[in-house]
Amino acid sequence: MSYSVGIDMGGTFTDGYFSDGEQAMIAKVPTTHFDLTRSVMACLAEGAEAFDVPLEQLLGEIGLFRLATTIGTNAVVTGTGDPVGLMVEAGAEKSLYGPSEPAPALGVFVRPDHVVGVDPEAAAAEVLALCRDLVQQGVRHTVVSLRGPRRDAEAGLRELVRDRYPVHYLRSIPLTMGWETADVDDDVLRTNTAVLNAYLSRPMAKLLYRTEGILQRAGLAVPLMAARSDGTFSRMPRTTAISTYSSGPAAGLGLAAVLAGQHGDSTVVAFDMGGTTLDLGLVRDGTHEVNPEPEIRGVPVSLPVPGIVSVGLGGSSIASADSSGTVTVGPASAGAVPGPAAFGRGGTEPTLTDADMELGLLADGQVLPGDIVLDAGRASAALAPLADGDATAAARLVHEVAHNTAAAAIEDLLSRSGVDRAEATLYAFGGAGGLHAGPVAALVGISRVRSFAAGSVFSARGVAEAALDGSALGRWHDADRSLPGGVVAGPALVNVSGAVHAVPSGWTARSDGVDSLLWERSG
Repeated sequence: MSYSVGIDMGGTFTDGYFSDGEQAMIAKVPTTHFDLTRSVMACLAEGAEAFDVPLEQLLGEIGLFRLATTIGTNAVVTGTGDPVGLMVEAGAEKSLYGPSEPAPALGVFVRPDHVVGVDPEAAAAEVLALCRDLVQQGVRHTVVSLRGPRRDAEAGLRELVRDRYPVHYLRSIPLTMGWETADVDDDVLRTNTAVLNAYLSRPMAKLLYRTEGILQRAGLAVPLMAARSDGTFSRMPRTTAISTYSSGPAAGLGLAAVLAGQHGDSTVVAFDMGGTTLDLGLVRDGTHEVNPEPEIRGVPVSLPVPGIVSVGLGGSSIASADSSGTVTVGPASAGAVPGPAAFGRGGTEPTLTDADMELGLLADGQVLPGDIVLDAGRASAALAPLADGDATAAARLVHEVAHNTAAAAIEDLLSRSGVDRAEATLYAFGGAGGLHAGPVAALVGISRVRSFAAGSVFSARGVAEAALDGSALGRWHDADRSLPGGVVAGPALVNVSGAVHAVPSGWTARSDGVDSLLWERSG
């Protein structure tokens, strides 16, 4: 027996897809941000239980183990990366070698007061004093990025710092050079890319290396492969933090492209809504674009990524009202802990999931992964202040805002790509995708939605089934036990493999193939 395992760690839940070549099982557990390795181990334990084997046996018989994560994406969207210091050549502190001031990265991935200008020929004492100032300001990782011809000077500065603050010191200074992260001639791209890598480096290293070590001690005999933004995979020593950015959504988009070809859908909008983010992508004729120089939060970087647009909108997105009473949803997230108020784990702020409960899309007492028992009373209490004590009115308002936000993002994606919405099919996946795809599609003017039997762990499936060249293969093996027979007329809730698909009024849904539920809008 040999198992293939794909795990996708999101900001709210960690999803697992396990296959022995004959059948596939799924798992979903809360993401434990205080110790991310616990999420991976809990997910594996769920997989072992699904196959009715001890965890040690499962680990010993795994032939392929891949891990994707949206931890980097979520850190970017919510602005929770590590404090970064940056050394550039004197005079470039505000432009970061770009044509305008302030540079787009300032205030986004690096604070302006954490950028220092240096003379590459400066005395050692001056450089070390600048490093000490950055450390005293709370900087966790420093980047040295000089102009292109000065690679030797960059290396000299790093050796100087390492000599004074060696790695075995508790107060050592993690320091990387710009050209190590992005070996490109463009000074702006190289600097931005190195800064973003540093912004994500510590949390990603903590997750990946610690996870691999724990798994190997528990019996894993194969290397842990990290999913990358371009749809490929690499072993830990050859993985940079930035290369994991959006790796979970990339795997989902890759699988969507394969399934689009199988179902004959020429134009697909991938709608991947989890607990923290909504990731959107476009598939045309079975392929999706890869952008080698994307803008991430308005900052151009050198990183091959699929054409994914990430919006801070998911089931755990917090709804709030400003002084004028205007309600917004996201990007701040309650995560899985404490989570939405309905989780009963200490969360008190209203979220999209609480609105789902109030409007009947989720049931009081329903059990979610991680033994979370939903509490309608807590959801109502959190929502009520948004609408003068009327929880139902507040829930409708939260839905309206969330759906309009998602629709606007899709409309912008279609407009920029020159795609006729009437030709598009929306692919709904992710833990919350099936709940919100219908109303969003209706707002955009898309009349076909497709959801999937393993839709709640869609990206994890893409990770597990992706070929080494990044393409996805295979199918969900237990779909025939999950998909409904005949035609379902909305409004209706269809539970497929533990995920709820909310078919709206004016829509019908039917089984279409071995793993797909096709929704069509009447009229």
